[in-house]
Amino acid sequence: MISLMNRNSKFLLLFVLFCQGCSQSIVVNTVIPDPLVSKIKNYNIAVVYGPDIQNFQFEDTDIEPSDITLSIDFQDSQMITFSRILNGFFSNLTTLDSSNNEIITGINLYLEIKLETIEYLSPIQSGSEKHAIWFNYKINIFDHTRTPITSWNITGYGEDTIGSLKTTQSLEKAIDSGLRDVGVNLSMKIEDDFKKLIE
Repeated sequence: MISLMNRNSKFLLLFVLFCQGCSQSIVVNTVIPDPLVSKIKNYNIAVVYGPDIQNFQFEDTDIEPSDITLSIDFQDSQMITFSRILNGFFSNLTTLDSSNNEIITGINLYLEIKLETIEYLSPIQSGSEKHAIWFNYKINIFDHTRTPITSWNITGYGEDTIGSLKTTQSLEKAIDSGLRDVGVNLSMKIEDDFKKLIE
């Protein structure tokens, strides 16, 4: 199991391919459906996305055998996942640049969303025909004065069996499933815990 940390460390994804002398490139284009939830009215939310969520691209040549290159471009798929869910709950949602620390009149809550870890298990590592991937995010929540209130941990898990698919297609499906699971868990967290923030 490989852990990818976003705190000043190299993102490492070990992906054992079933070919030699080749390059593999994966582009993530996850489509998240609109959540079937009730709107939370009269709350203005500002969201700050960490840089690893806005545009995460991974490339590594340090894979055995040494003539394999793996490139995974998440593009903005993580940010789209969070944005789609949050827009489903809140009518007034503002996205702020990560360098913007100002207090904005009319904003009730600030959400700072960061990628904590990604863990990946290849078919070779697991001894099965499955790709498995875990996402772990931290959402720091601040009041209208940007004073910390609490934090939420949001996770997601995806897996897919290779079967007749190419191994890259199977990995894409596992990532897609994992991000969709993130969206489901975020929705459940908001439904269960948001009222506690505003009471």
